[in-house]
Amino acid sequence: MDTLSEIRINNVTLSDLGNNPNTFPEEVICAGLDVIKDIKLKLREIEQNMTANLINRMREDNATKIRFINPRGEERTLTLKNASPKLNGDIKDPEVFIRNSGFIPEALGEYKFVPFSWGKIKELRKQGGNIQLVCDELYKAGQPSIEIK
Repeated sequence: MDTLSEIRINNVTLSDLGNNPNTFPEEVICAGLDVIKDIKLKLREIEQNMTANLINRMREDNATKIRFINPRGEERTLTLKNASPKLNGDIKDPEVFIRNSGFIPEALGEYKFVPFSWGKIKELRKQGGNIQLVCDELYKAGQPSIEIK
């Protein structure tokens, strides 16, 4: 099942474009990336709708597993997993909450160093000198990316 060979951009299949990008003009590659962006958005929406539907059905039936056969004929199992509990967003300051509950914060958490975001570091490095060297070593350039608007 290769639906990528069914999607065409300027008489070129998306599969061919992805396998041999060097043989096509930049405009065709850009158009292909735009199509991929649209497909990803549609697939994400479809996946969210289908996932929510299955979770609701499984909760109604009190089920944790569904066995099914995928399009390649393989037997698979979908498993409903409970999400890990998250910190309660209604508690604005967990440290104060823990203290007010009669405990010391270190009994329920830890203090750890967290570097500033790049936005703050970028401002600090403008001071030059050693702080700029440390900032430049602390933050290295990431992978470049492209954006289609």
